Amino acid sequence: GKLEETFLTRLRDLESEISVLKERGVLEGTSKQPVNFKEIVQEEREANLRELSDRDRRKNNLVWFGIPESEKPEASDRMAEDNAFLKSVCIRALGIQIDITASRRLRSNQSNDNKTKRPLLVTVKDHTQVGHILKDARKLRDCEEFKQVYVKRDSTPLERVEMRRLISERDQKREETKSKGGSENWVIRSGKVVNLARRSREDQGGGEQN
Repeated sequence: GKLEETFLTRLRDLESEISVLKERGVLEGTSKQPVNFKEIVQEEREANLRELSDRDRRKNNLVWFGIPESEKPEASDRMAEDNAFLKSVCIRALGIQIDITASRRLRSNQSNDNKTKRPLLVTVKDHTQVGHILKDARKLRDCEEFKQVYVKRDSTPLERVEMRRLISERDQKREETKSKGGSENWVIRSGKVVNLARRSREDQGGGEQN
């Protein structure tokens, strides 16, 4: 897939860069201890493969927030009730028939007031459902009954770090735009912070999207 190609390209670039630096002698004598470049590359490769595996393991997962917890005494009954509520949310707010294969509650860092609404990790049968649900998730805010419910992709720790960086960059750009009275609308799209207002103008003018 595209993600795997990106990592393989990164690995090839790293190996090429190390070879060039070795030829130029840039890395020689920089440390009293010998540098094992093969180990560096191998560790990088293994880390990337672990990340790919983790993302693949999570690809059918969604994390739901604001789903009331069942108070049934039996765990199986609680799960069934939680799943039934979620299916109702998806049908009535999103118009999507969700096919749940597994679900469990996650530990929450929220205050005691929110203990009855711990995040619900859900695995669906088909990865395409994940895309459909995330695409239509904004409809939840328009549904009065379920406006407290929202959903996120089940991200890896590395993806969460990257998302925090993107959010920080987006917020900084928004502050800069506000301070100078600009009209830019900074949002996160496809792993980048982009000016949505500019993209809209380009679309209207037949320009190429970024």
